[in-house]
Amino acid sequence: MTVFDTPMMARGGRGACPCGCTPWWAVAEEEASYRGKGPARRTDLQITSALEDLLTEDPWLDASGMQVSVQQGIVTLSGTVPSRAAKRRAEELADTIRGVRDVQNTLTIAGHEPIR
Repeated sequence: MTVFDTPMMARGGRGACPCGCTPWWAVAEEEASYRGKGPARRTDLQITSALEDLLTEDPWLDASGMQVSVQQGIVTLSGTVPSRAAKRRAEELADTIRGVRDVQNTLTIAGHEPIR
């Protein structure tokens, strides 16, 4: 008989490991409150990469005419998109990225003249 043949409750109680330690999934909520506590700040390059991936993978957005730049956590979206809905969606997606402080949306809608 090995330690893996013994019931989980034999040594450390419900959810315990056979060796008697408490596994990470059995730790009380108040002890496991580190979710979302990452590095103090994401770099602009990390934000750019994450946003470009998100825009590329979004099934409702054609981001092929867009450019993304980030300076000190402030995202600037530029280029053209096919519709007003795409312009709004791109801004909403950018705002979901952790580390983004603000979004400047300068996207233009293809076929429309900017208002002056």
